[in-house]
Amino acid sequence: NWPLCDVDELNGPFEVAPGTHFYPLADAHARIADGRSPLVRVLLRKGDVLIRDFRCAHRASPNTTSSYVLILLLPMSAIITHANTPKHVFDACLPDRDL
Repeated sequence: NWPLCDVDELNGPFEVAPGTHFYPLADAHARIADGRSPLVRVLLRKGDVLIRDFRCAHRASPNTTSSYVLILLLPMSAIITHANTPKHVFDACLPDRDL
């Protein structure tokens, strides 16, 4: 995430639940709901860069201002690693070698 403007408490900061990328999606949501993996707001300044694991549970909070928030997203991944990816799809992405 690369904000093109400052992102503060009022204009919809990004929220992430650290560590949830280690769990299947349903478990990650349950951990957020019961408080074991609380959401953390990430406040960013124009030009900051947030590098994160795309599997980590995340969301945007409400923008309570009348201004747009412009953020560039540059997703990159070497292989499919999401916990909910079917095994046959995941296996097809692996190289032909022992890991």
